[in-house]
Amino acid sequence: MMFSTKAEYGVRVMAHLARRNLKGPAEAAPISLAAIAEAEGLPLAYLEHLVAR
Repeated sequence: MMFSTKAEYGVRVMAHLARRNLKGPAEAAPISLAAIAEAEGLPLAYLEHLVAR
């Protein structure tokens, strides 16, 4: 099944947040979009556009 780039990146951001939350309250603290982009190897400008919607 093919997914759009928007769908793939959106799922990857949500999965990153979910993985952090599983590690406990200390890891569930706020995180910048730039940190997620770096950790997931995704372009920050594209994520900013995606999350702003």
